[in-house]
Amino acid sequence: MSALSRESLFEDLSCDQQYALAVRAGLPIYDLLELGSCRLAEVLELLREQAGHDMGISQNTLYIVRNQIEMAKAMIDACSSGLVSKRGAEEVQP
Repeated sequence: MSALSRESLFEDLSCDQQYALAVRAGLPIYDLLELGSCRLAEVLELLREQAGHDMGISQNTLYIVRNQIEMAKAMIDACSSGLVSKRGAEEVQP
């Protein structure tokens, strides 16, 4: 049986821990890790492009970078929680 993700919430709306977005539970971990890697690659490419300009990084660019990193983190968190859950279930079974 392959490992599946567990839910991971992100995009906090307020200090009341109300979240707008989530990575759903039950997704294949391999696919989520690949998607998270793609998000981080996009951020790296954007930062490389911006580093070549003398104007610096705009607030919009920083928002995009933050958002992409937060999404990638949620995907990785969902994967790690799924792996821990699977490992725990395997240890309980005789």
